[in-house]
Amino acid sequence: KEGDFIPAGQTIGVINDEVFQMMLEQAEMRYQIALDTADDETASLAARKKYQVASIEAQKTAKLAASGSKSPSDKLMADYTKEIALLEMRKADRERRKALAQAKLADAEKRQVQSKIARHTLKSDFDAYVVQIFKKEQEYVQTGEEVMRLARMDRLWVQSVVSYQDLNAYELKNRKVTITVP
Repeated sequence: KEGDFIPAGQTIGVINDEVFQMMLEQAEMRYQIALDTADDETASLAARKKYQVASIEAQKTAKLAASGSKSPSDKLMADYTKEIALLEMRKADRERRKALAQAKLADAEKRQVQSKIARHTLKSDFDAYVVQIFKKEQEYVQTGEEVMRLARMDRLWVQSVVSYQDLNAYELKNRKVTITVP
């Protein structure tokens, strides 16, 4: 209301930002999902273990094939199994890096939406009093349009006429004065 005091930083008004709030919620969920996926080492660890087992199995099969206990096709299958395990390990690592990149992307999207929401919030940058209100609640407002006029009372310019019979100019110039307003 006119005459109300508004402290610095107080929200004065909010333009309908329901759509942006939903977008922020979605971006936050995408960020959390991607971050959770990036933090999950299960697939990478399982792929590494699978590769270690396949490497051991390939070495054993190679030794047995050299002594004639295993066929060349068994050795080839063990080598292929080891290669497949290596590829799965690389894929798991790549998926984690991809999830981390998606988390960064979702975080950037989240900051972008937060910026849009901030532009839909009207706040006072300084302590002030409401002098005049131009728009009412629920009234349409365009960008840059005045909503209200605020007066900053911590800095005040006072201009006065002083009778030269009461004081000389040199007695007032560059001096602190106290002004009493009835």
